[in-house]
Parts: sequence; C-alpha cells; structure tokens
Amino acid sequence: MFKDRKHAAKIIADKLKEYRSCKGVVIAIPKGGVILGYELAMELNLPLEIMLSQKIGHPYNPEYSIGTVSLYGAIVRDDFGITEEYLKQETEKARKSLILKHKLYMSGRKPVDFKNMSVIIVDDGIATGNTMLSMIEMVSKSEPAQIIIAVPVASRSAIESIKENVNVLIYCLTIPENFYAVSQVYNSFEQISDDEVINLLNQANKRKVNVCPL
Repeated sequence: MFKDRKHAAKIIADKLKEYRSCKGVVIAIPKGGVILGYELAMELNLPLEIMLSQKIGHPYNPEYSIGTVSLYGAIVRDDFGITEEYLKQETEKARKSLILKHKLYMSGRKPVDFKNMSVIIVDDGIATGNTMLSMIEMVSKSEPAQIIIAVPVASRSAIESIKENVNVLIYCLTIPENFYAVSQVYNSFEQISDDEVINLLNQANKRKVNVCPL
C-alpha cells in the first residue's frame, strides 16, 4: 500500500533515476497524475507537461466514445459509418476546448515538442488501459526517442493490452491479483482540484532545468 500519490511517486522516481537530467520530459495525465508527475519532474530534474484529451461521442449517443482528441493529434475509429463532416466538426470543437484548458493549466505556455525526447508518461494508475493507449499513440506522432510508462498500479489486463499494442518501457510498482480500482492501493486517494493542478505545474515549470547533452 502507498500512503498517497506523493509516496508512490517517490518510489517510482528511484526506479527511474537513470533518466535524471536526460533530454526528456514528464507528461502527467490530469488530474491525479499531476501529483505524481510533479514529484517525478522535481526528483529527475525534468520539465513537466500535461496530456489533455477529450473524447468524441457518437452522434446518436454522446456518451459512447468513437475517438479521442488531444493537442498532439486525434484517434478516431472509422467503423461506425460516421460522416467526415461530423468528425471534423467534433475534432475541431474538442481541440478548441483543450487549447483553453491547456492555457488555464499551463499559464499560456505552449505545449512541448516531444521529438527525439525520452517521454515519461505518468498517471496514478491504469484500470482498462484505453486512456494510456490513446496517450501513447498521440505522443508517438511527435516521434520521441522513447516512451516510458510509469504508474504505481495497474490491472494485469491493462498491462497486457499495452504490451500487445505498443513498444514502450513499463514501470509498474504493483499489479494486484484482484484488481477492482486504482484507489485500492492508496491509503489516501483524495480528489484533486484545478487550483492544485495549476499550482503544481507552475512550481515545476518556473525552475531552470539543465539537461545532459545527447
């Protein structure tokens, strides 16, 4: 069991110390992942970025996702017979919303270019793996040098799904035999506010980060 997200992040940071001051970046998946992302970025002397995403809902059932949009690209399933016009409109609408949210969280700072960088994607846990897979696919579009997944906990099915679909390094501290929720391995698993996310991102990114040359 982990005391909280911060405690879990300290343990992960020790596993990833070879990446300290590398040409890399920590990407946190909001909101819970930002707590871990902040600790990793500080421990490893790396910049901190967030990966925001928004789903595209089916025109006849908005709750049913047919795609995911981020500031780095879009992944859309094309087996629903949905018109190109609908997909284009919804993708653009989602992108505008994400731009505003990114400005809110990152105080107007432009998203980082991940090309040729070691990218560490962190979250407080992985349940199904669907969100992480979409994040990996979109980060891959920027042609990073490598992608590392760092999480305190994940379901076995999620880890197997990620391994089957993409070539990434995975650092997962625990895979419970009877997984039922990410929160099951935390003594404290509090909700994170927007203000807390913004504060941590501002603290992490006001530092001067000196990276080792390639």
